Amino acid sequence: MENMMRQLINDVFYDLEEACAAGGEKLDAEILADVLGDRMYDMSEEYRTTPWEVRRAKTLKVAREYV
Repeated sequence: MENMMRQLINDVFYDLEEACAAGGEKLDAEILADVLGDRMYDMSEEYRTTPWEVRRAKTLKVAREYV
């Protein structure tokens, strides 16, 4: 599941960073984890069946590696 998260981050990171900057915000781990969680929820049955607290902890852990 973490490998899928990293691939998703690689796909969206620079566009998301640019969008945040255009809106006067700095991309942080919370924003990245929100986007990552939304994408993972749509794409992964394993992710959907994992309790929310565990999912959030995993997405934040991976997001913090990038920002």
